[in-house]
Amino acid sequence: MKMNHKISIITPVRNGERYIRTAIESVLNQEYPHFEHIIIDGLSTDNTVNILKTYDHLVWISEKDNGAVDAANKGFDLSTGDILCLLPADDYLEPDIFKDVINTFKRYPDCKWLCGYCKIVDADGNEIRKYVKMYKNFLLKHHSFKLLLTENYISGMAVFFKRELLDEFGYMDLQLPSEDDLWLRFASKYEMRLIKKVIANFRMHKGTPTSSYFLWQVNLSMKVAKKHGKKYPLLMFLRFLNAYKIIIAYSFLNRSFKIS
Repeated sequence: MKMNHKISIITPVRNGERYIRTAIESVLNQEYPHFEHIIIDGLSTDNTVNILKTYDHLVWISEKDNGAVDAANKGFDLSTGDILCLLPADDYLEPDIFKDVINTFKRYPDCKWLCGYCKIVDADGNEIRKYVKMYKNFLLKHHSFKLLLTENYISGMAVFFKRELLDEFGYMDLQLPSEDDLWLRFASKYEMRLIKKVIANFRMHKGTPTSSYFLWQVNLSMKVAKKHGKKYPLLMFLRFLNAYKIIIAYSFLNRSFKIS
């Protein structure tokens, strides 16, 4: 086991000038020296690249890509750490969580991946939808591969995993552009360790897929579940019911809460 694990944070971005500094600073201010922050910019037309140029510690490129999943795979190729995390440009980490991540991996030498709790915040960083967070936290405490087939409760920005999992399972699938596919691959073989504290923040605003295109996202999530759940028809039926539950819930929430 390595004495000093190196963490690679990978951030895909395109036109992220409003929030990218918050994401960068949340990584830069961690009380852990062995890390790198890799940002893959998809030819932003706003001020994103100029912001990136102001940070000497970043590893970044700006070139055309085929979306966030393609950018994430490019980040995997550039990364040199043995522990990885995908942090979208809109989101940010809680202070001093790298130590919790490293301590968890050291405490459980067989641990291949872990997840923590995640807050949902608005454009200004104020916590919203606390009941959604509580519901996801409850499911995280009872995580299993079969449960993950029925419902998506993992927040990707709160997941840290060992590089060796990419060697074993491969990169993200461009035909199924969803982190869910990666988590189900991991969960099919390895136990997920849970850090029972908030370690990341998911920002909802008009530009996020969950708020603007959640129907498309639910449909994609169903396709991912079917890929992994062919042997479990009952679980797929539960997934189908949960998909409708999510559509109804988000339709109500999006009417009752103004996203800016």
